[in-house]
Amino acid sequence: MVLSVLAAFLVFVGVSSYVSNVNSKVGPIVTVYHVTKDLPAFTTLSSENTEPVQVPQRWASDNTVLKSSDIDGRVTATPLSAGSPVSLDALVPPSDLDPSEREIAVNVDAVTGLAGQVRPGDRVDVYAVFADVPGLSKQARILVENVRVISVLGQQQCSPRTPKPFRTSSRSPWLYRLTRRCQ
Repeated sequence: MVLSVLAAFLVFVGVSSYVSNVNSKVGPIVTVYHVTKDLPAFTTLSSENTEPVQVPQRWASDNTVLKSSDIDGRVTATPLSAGSPVSLDALVPPSDLDPSEREIAVNVDAVTGLAGQVRPGDRVDVYAVFADVPGLSKQARILVENVRVISVLGQQQCSPRTPKPFRTSSRSPWLYRLTRRCQ
């Protein structure tokens, strides 16, 4: 009887020592969110298609340690497979648009677009030039006035849609924020 109590005590000490050793190697536990089913790009995340999973902190990257409030209502930028962790870099950045605002992208060439003089935050008027429209005279019209420039992205190479020899022109996509006016 004494021998069985001693053996049970030694087993308890051994198991406790082993668990303590494993815990010290694994570290603290954090919550990450996994998707519960395959999701195509541009899917809105919610508790219906994500689930919290407890993992050791050393096995989770910083951009996957999230709270439910960080992902509810956010939209995926890429397709996610069932079981994949949700990370901030796989989500579309949240927009700071008001409900009355819209964003549009416009390609602008360096000559007519003031060649690098426009910066995000500037206010500009957007013109349209109708030069090669059959049946219309050459003209320029203001499309919108006093719009805020959101971003001016890098250069992009474009080729004209004519059978002439290939040539490139430098165009820069600009992103504008438009506010809907009350009538």
